[in-house]
Amino acid sequence: MWTLHDLLPAALLVIVTAALYRVREVLLNSIVLTARSLYHLWNLNGPTNYPLVGCVLELKWDITELTFQLETIIRGIIGKDPNQLGILKFWLGPVPVVALLRARHVKILLESNTNITKPWPYDIISEWIGRGLLTSTSKKWHSRRKIITPTFHFSILKGYRDVFVTQGRIFVDQVEAVADSGRETDLFPFIKRCALDIIC
Repeated sequence: MWTLHDLLPAALLVIVTAALYRVREVLLNSIVLTARSLYHLWNLNGPTNYPLVGCVLELKWDITELTFQLETIIRGIIGKDPNQLGILKFWLGPVPVVALLRARHVKILLESNTNITKPWPYDIISEWIGRGLLTSTSKKWHSRRKIITPTFHFSILKGYRDVFVTQGRIFVDQVEAVADSGRETDLFPFIKRCALDIIC
C-alpha cells in the first residue's frame, strides 16, 4: 500500500517539472516577441541605442530640454528625406517605443477599431481610474464607445462652434502675449484654463 510519504517525492517532481515548463514557455515567448520586435524595428530611424539602457543615456532629463532634443531628432530624420516613412524608433531601456511623425499614419491608427489593445502603462493607470473607454479593450471598449459616440456627433458639436472659436481666440491672445515677452513659459495652465472655459 502506498503512503503519503511514498507519493510525496513523485508529486513534488510533477509540480517542479510543471513549474519549470511554464517558466521555459514564458521565457521562450518573451524571446520570440523580442526577436520579432527587433526584426520589425531594425530598419526604422532613431537615436543611438545601447544594450539594456536603449537611448536613455542620450536623452536630456529636463523636460524642456528633452522637448527640444526630440524636436531636433525628428526634424533631422524627416529633413534627410521628405518621402521617408516618418516613423521614429527608440528604446527606453528594454522597452521599444515607436512614434508616428506623419498625420496620415496617426489617422490610420486613430480610426482603427482593431488596434485598441493598450500597452502595459495603461494597466498602471487603470488601477486609479478603472476600466473605462480610455483603458478598456475588446468588447468592453466597443460597448463603451457605442454609448459615448453620439455625444460627440458632429451635429451636436456644431452648436458649440462659437464657444470653441471665442475661447480659442482668447487662448491664442494669452499665449501670444507670453510669447512676445521672450521668456520660457509652461503652457499647461493656459491649456487647462481654455479647456475649462470651453466646458463651462
